[in-house]
Parts: sequence; structure tokens; C-alpha cells
Amino acid sequence: MTVSLSVSPTQFVDAFDDAGWRVIVEHFRIIAWIAKQGGLKGIMFDPESYSSSVINWKSRLHKEKTFEEYAARVRQCGREMMESMAAEYPDMVFFTLFMNSGSALGALGGDPREAMLRNERYALYPAFVNGWLDVLPPGMTIVDGFEMAYPHSDEAQYLEHVNAIRNTELGLVSPENRRKYRGQVQAGLAVYIAAYLAPKSDAHSSVFLDPPIQGTLVDRLKDATCSALDASDEYVWVYGERYRWWPDAKEPEKTPYWDEILPGASEALRAAADPLQRSFVRAEKEFVVSERKAGLRGVPLRNLVKNGDFNNGAGNSTPPAKVNRNVDATKEPASDWELVPGKDGKGTVLRVAGGYAGYGSACVEGSSESMFVQQVTVNAPALYKVRIWARQLGKGEASVRIGWRDAEGKEISATKTFQPKQPPTDQWRQVAGTVRSPAGAATMILQLVATGQSGERDKIWFDDAEVFPIGVN
Repeated sequence: MTVSLSVSPTQFVDAFDDAGWRVIVEHFRIIAWIAKQGGLKGIMFDPESYSSSVINWKSRLHKEKTFEEYAARVRQCGREMMESMAAEYPDMVFFTLFMNSGSALGALGGDPREAMLRNERYALYPAFVNGWLDVLPPGMTIVDGFEMAYPHSDEAQYLEHVNAIRNTELGLVSPENRRKYRGQVQAGLAVYIAAYLAPKSDAHSSVFLDPPIQGTLVDRLKDATCSALDASDEYVWVYGERYRWWPDAKEPEKTPYWDEILPGASEALRAAADPLQRSFVRAEKEFVVSERKAGLRGVPLRNLVKNGDFNNGAGNSTPPAKVNRNVDATKEPASDWELVPGKDGKGTVLRVAGGYAGYGSACVEGSSESMFVQQVTVNAPALYKVRIWARQLGKGEASVRIGWRDAEGKEISATKTFQPKQPPTDQWRQVAGTVRSPAGAATMILQLVATGQSGERDKIWFDDAEVFPIGVN
């Protein structure tokens, strides 16, 4: 947790108001003491110039003084502010909602002053930051939270922001402070959650458009937060207006919760903050890149599943021979697959003619629970993309279960289950997901499962089972 503060008091204090500035510096010292004594991680600093501010060139009271004179005095103010905080909490995290990222364009070109002066609102902020760096203790970390990331949701955009913090903005850091800046300033990023429910005309509506949105808004929120966490050094902060995460002690029903307005928001953010869950999102992206490259090369990715198309080695142009007793059944069983009927002995598990993209598929009819099973050799730990197509007629539920066995055949770890996202229809639906093989795993147990059927008219088909290892591109 942090405590929050700003440098824009209700009554403006000019940089050359020594007595007034001493009061502000004392407030910073007190806040740092509170953070230290309260066991907090550090302080969150909001530099936004909501009204008049010491970092706002336009706010200055002494119009006769030059920019250089004000910059020198504001830099001294920054030193005094940092010294007062460091005296109480020298190893805290000093989290700024933005730092020189507010004036990043001013870092471009030979002399940044001209560009900064056009942005009068934060023209003096780089001088203030240099004051911090002049006296920054070695144990303190400063985080540039890059509030300007609000409109964005794409990994490439976040990486551009991080590059601006680490490299572009060095033009606004005094040469004598650049080593310290490199070592003690972290790149953070911001996620504006309200943009995920605002109309596309909203100022932050780029989250809908760049890149084009896919899936639900809460999925986009999770993916964006994952990308931001992958790009940042450590911290990503989430800001939203109008709604709340925790109850209001005085009026608990006054304001709706974020999860009421954007169902699944808390779960999405928790998943993004979990490194394991985030690794699955990263793996999904890596797989998309790998498959696209493979398509461009004309060399398909290697499917670890044997006879995944249930054609028993025959090409799609060669239909399987049928059995007279059932127009759909074929003479051959599904090679490389173990057919496991339900414990109640009811129903039929067989290979049939007709499939998603070929002539063969697996079919379960009238069974309370039956499955097709194959053991797939894997490495551990490693990430794998699993994809299967399923079709359903009548009652029942199709799913794909993933289990694991070690080299001795002993089952290890918990079973993972994937189901189609679309509701059941007499159409082919994809079942897909990403899994990580646990330590010690030598085999993935791939199970194509049909449950809940009651009669022979209830049928579930499976076809084109695929398991791909996911590498880093």
C-alpha cells in the first residue's frame, strides 16, 4: 500500500516563496514518516497540475525572472523535497503517476527547452525531477507510472512507452544524474479501466480500436494488463472513475462495484497479476506468431498427436470403408487412440465417417461418460497449445481433459478441463487452451470426453486433435 500526495496545494506556493515551500517540504517529511511507520511500500506522487503548481511555468508569480532562474530554483525545491522524504524513509518506493514521460517530446532535438516551453503546464517538471536525482539515496526506487498509457492496450504501445522512459527521456536528465536514473528509475504503466466500458467516442477509446478488439471487453482488459506487466519493470497501476472495489462504510449501496459494471474485472486483474496465469497469455501470443510464420513458410507446425484427424493415415480424399450395420461406423478402430467406454457399459464409442475437415472422426453415442484417450510425449516444464473440434447432437457435454504422468507412468498434478465457449449446437465448435506440463511430467494424457448422454440419439463427435509445443520467437 501507499499514501498519496500532490504538489498542487489549494493555495499556490511559488518556488521563490521560501517560507511557503518549507511548509510543503515538512508535509512531505511527515508523509514519508507515516509511510515508514505504517509499514507501507512507499508514497504515490501525483504531479498533475490541476490548478497552479510549482512545476507549471505558467503559474509563476515573478514574471520578470527567466526560465533558467525558475528552473534552477525548482530544481532546488526538488532536492529539498527528496531530502526531507529520504531522511524518514530512504529505501521506499517513490511512485510517480508520471515523471518526465509528461514532457517526453521535449527530450527530442538538440535543445529541449523550446519544446518544453510550448508545454507550459509541465515545463519545469524536468528540473524538479533532476532535483530529486541530485540527492536520491541509493536504496530508493522511483517509478515513472506513465499515466499517458491510459488510451492504450497493445503490447507494442506499452513497449514504446517503456522505451521512452528508459531512453528518450534521458534528454531531460542532467548528464551527471543519468547513471543514477538508469539504476534507480523504473518504468511503470497505467491501465484506465473506465475505457473498457465507455463509448468509442471517449478520449481513451483507443483500447477498442488499436489493435481491433477481439473477444469480450473483460478479456481485453486482462490481455492489456498482462501486456503492461510484461513490458513494465515491476509496477502497473489501474485507475477508474465512478465505481468502486470496496464497500463504502457510510453508504455501502451508494455506488456500484466495478464487478457489477464490468463482470469479471477483479478476476481478470488478479489473473494478470499472477505470473503463471500471465505466462499462458504470453504463450497464446507466441503461438499465434509461430503459426503465422509457419503458414508463411509453407511448413506446418508439428502436431504431437498421432492420428489427430482420425483418418488412420489415409488422406482426406480417401473415405474410410463403412460397416453395413451402421451407415456412419467404419470398419477400422481409431488407431493410436484408446477407446474408454463408460462404467455403466452403456453407449457406443467408435470411429465414424465424416468429420470437421476430413472423412474420419471420433464419436460417442448414448453414454453417461466415455472418452478417446491418447498419451502424448512431452517435456517438462513446458507450455503446450491444445486444440480439438467437437460437434454435438442431443443431450450431453463435450470437453477435453488434460492429465499428466511421469516416466514411470504415475499420474501427477491435477487434471485440466477445457470446454467449448459457444453453446451446444449441431455445428463444429473449437475446444482450445494452453497448458503447462508440471515438473517431472513425461506424458500428457489427452482425453476427449463425452458426458451426460441418455440415449443413442445423443451424439458427440471429436476431430482434428492437436497439441503443439510453444516456443519463444
